Amino acid sequence: MIRFVKRLWNTAPIATVVLVVSLLVAGVFTTRAVAFWIYWNDPAHRAQAIEPWMTPKYVAHSWDVPPQVVRDALGEFKRDKNGPMSLDQVAKSQGIALEDLIAKIETAIETFEANRTTPDTPTDNTSKDAS
Repeated sequence: MIRFVKRLWNTAPIATVVLVVSLLVAGVFTTRAVAFWIYWNDPAHRAQAIEPWMTPKYVAHSWDVPPQVVRDALGEFKRDKNGPMSLDQVAKSQGIALEDLIAKIETAIETFEANRTTPDTPTDNTSKDAS
């Protein structure tokens, strides 16, 4: 193995560096993907009670709804900082109580769930005979 690496280095040092960096980057992203997969496949992280520390995207992911559902429930708000904001920060920027904001999000999620069509729900595409 060491002979192989030495031969690679002697033959094409720049390509060897590019290969090593590429493998390191691939390893980082693979590790990250596996960590996220393990985290979100834990049932304890699904449909969690909505807490002040959560971000809107976290809530959407936890409840398996499109992020737009949560964003629509939040309405317009002033971004106090770059990057993700917690629900507590969003409520403060809107000047409303955190409990009211959480209630709006929960209502939006319930409405989305009620309107969600499941794959096993048959749709009635048959036309009725007029006879």
